[in-house]
Amino acid sequence: MAMLLGALTTVPSGKSQDATALSLTPTMLPADGTIGHVGDVYALTVNIVNASDLWALQFRIAFAPYTSVLGISNLQEGPFLSEGGWWPTFFTYTIDAFHGYADVAIVRLPNPEFPGEKYGAWGDGVLATFNMNVVEAGISPVAIENVILLDTTGAQMPNTATGSNYYGSSASLLRIVGVGMGYDDTPTKRAKVGQTFHWNQLVENLGDLPLYVRVRFDITREEDGRYIRLYSGQTYLDGAFGEDPSTTDYIYVNGYTGTYATWGWNYTGTAPYLNAVNDGSYVWCDGSSMGMIPENLNWYPTTGRYDFEDYAIPEGRAISSVVLQAYTRYSTPDEDMDLDTYMRDAAEAPPSTWIGSLWGNVLYEWVSPRWVTDDLTVFIPDLATQTGINAARVRFIMYWTADDLPHQTAWVDAMRMAVSTLPARFGVEGEPTAKRIDPGKEVAMHHAAFYSPLPNQVGTYHVTATIEYTYAFLRWNSYGSPQRAFTFTISP
Repeated sequence: MAMLLGALTTVPSGKSQDATALSLTPTMLPADGTIGHVGDVYALTVNIVNASDLWALQFRIAFAPYTSVLGISNLQEGPFLSEGGWWPTFFTYTIDAFHGYADVAIVRLPNPEFPGEKYGAWGDGVLATFNMNVVEAGISPVAIENVILLDTTGAQMPNTATGSNYYGSSASLLRIVGVGMGYDDTPTKRAKVGQTFHWNQLVENLGDLPLYVRVRFDITREEDGRYIRLYSGQTYLDGAFGEDPSTTDYIYVNGYTGTYATWGWNYTGTAPYLNAVNDGSYVWCDGSSMGMIPENLNWYPTTGRYDFEDYAIPEGRAISSVVLQAYTRYSTPDEDMDLDTYMRDAAEAPPSTWIGSLWGNVLYEWVSPRWVTDDLTVFIPDLATQTGINAARVRFIMYWTADDLPHQTAWVDAMRMAVSTLPARFGVEGEPTAKRIDPGKEVAMHHAAFYSPLPNQVGTYHVTATIEYTYAFLRWNSYGSPQRAFTFTISP
């Protein structure tokens, strides 16, 4: 499209004439002034008035993006440039529903009956027709943009463009009732560290169908630009606005029971073997010996059991993840060999749980089990408790090969668990909540709240509140409803 019109563009026209005008009809959807609904289809026409020697053109039909309110279909060329079929034309278009537009280009082509001659189109007519399909509640412009009109010399023509507007069911954020302390609805915009506060919202359904409505709060701290987003029904807890509040501690092997000590693995140094890097104690296996695992009766070299140091969960924090790490090496990269690793929960009740496969490269490095998620609490939720983490142990490690043949040597020099914690009250609590609102009704939404701010949350916060609504649950929209803004402060 750009090549077609760009090649024809030379210099702006110096002709003195009234501007050519493009427009959409109807200028309002629905045309009778009622409210549109999901499933409605509207036929629109792109018109041109006062064209003079028009040879080529392009324009964009712009509407709400993300297929959030409208979709476009059945885009076809009108008869104006072809003059009802008397002139050949080239018509092309591109629809980008994600960004909300359709680009159209039409070029009149030379007529074989008039070799070497170029005649443009004059007057008024229809350039294109298309349908707008309503897919969700909302309001959306349907605009004509990026218009380029070229005459037979390649000069641009002055032009104007007028679009249309679609009006469907929508909702309005009437007001923020106020920032309240302690859920007593006392209006205030000041809070202190440790004081829970919240704000309410009053919304209205402006349409003629039931809508589901929620309110979004975009909050920025003035002092450092840190940002969070809250919805009605949610509570912000701890986390200092984007700073990483996680901490990671390592607990190492401190005991070796040796349940499978003679089954195919070799032991260098002294037990517990895997408690320190490069201390001269390690285990290794080349897969040439076979051993039996009673739990599944498969014959593979096996070593275990490994216990870990005790760990005290810091006060006011909770375990967020536990990741097993081993300091390993392997003779050559080999994905046909795994060091299958099994654990049990605090009660040591069978069966053992496979938590993935340790592995290695030609140089020693810390690795975590592959093929599965890193977080062991997914497999053994009890590991996130004080009792569970202190009872954690690797029951056994099995040298497994895909082809059941001996492979190269694997070494395990050390093993540890990376225990990550977060504040016990961290991030945003609760899912965004929405309320059903019947046509013409006003409803007070669920609180959005700050829970007991910490000293590192002292500052001035600027808030923009935006209503979001939906009918078909395809997209939460906010078109056609003004935002509300307010500021609050947290002081020591």
